Amino acid sequence: MSDEAKLLEDARRASIETLVQHLRGIHELDRVTADLRPAARAAPGAADAANDYLLGLARLFLGSYNAFLQFQSRHFDYVADRVRDLVKLYTPSDEGDVSDARLALREELDETAKGRFMLENVRRATADVSFCTSEFRSADGADRVSARVEIVPVAAAAARRGGSDRHVEPGTKRTFDLSVRLDPGLFRAGQRYFADTVVLSEGKVAARLALTLEVAPAGGRARPRAGKQGPAAKAGRRRGRGRA
Repeated sequence: MSDEAKLLEDARRASIETLVQHLRGIHELDRVTADLRPAARAAPGAADAANDYLLGLARLFLGSYNAFLQFQSRHFDYVADRVRDLVKLYTPSDEGDVSDARLALREELDETAKGRFMLENVRRATADVSFCTSEFRSADGADRVSARVEIVPVAAAAARRGGSDRHVEPGTKRTFDLSVRLDPGLFRAGQRYFADTVVLSEGKVAARLALTLEVAPAGGRARPRAGKQGPAAKAGRRRGRGRA
């Protein structure tokens, strides 16, 4: 049995067993209520109160099981939506290759590591790009860090364009600044981390940027940020023309 089939079978069995336990509890409540019926003639008020209490417990059982089923349904929808997002995220924008680029960063803890990369739009239409960065994975595999990565157009270009929009005009290149805060509560000094930033255009991957982040040892000096100007990340190509 495959892992997926086993997971579904375990979920089905757990759901059925939960329902059986609820039905068994309701049956037991009914039996207890039946045992109290002969005493109803002597103390009808007490018997009615006991019956109402047991019926309330039965409703509680049924209500909790119904809430459990609704939770399962919402949880499945959430997982399914995230899987669709993941598939969409890593779907190339066309049948051609998606270009790759690399960017190396180095900084001390409690500082902000900064770098710069360029996007080239080789299409005839304006590209409205967005970015999505994965977790940072340590070289030894011991850490997985979810850190905020900020990517914005370089200030000078943004000022000339009258804002910080992420449009790349046809046949042009645009430079972006990338920064990540090296929170001591997340990162470890002297460790190297890796992450991937995907460039999205029209909801599909246009380019990928491989990030290498080296956290300088405590008290050490960060080397000059070589590669601050990263290589241009061209869009996926199709018949010699790419999309950003």
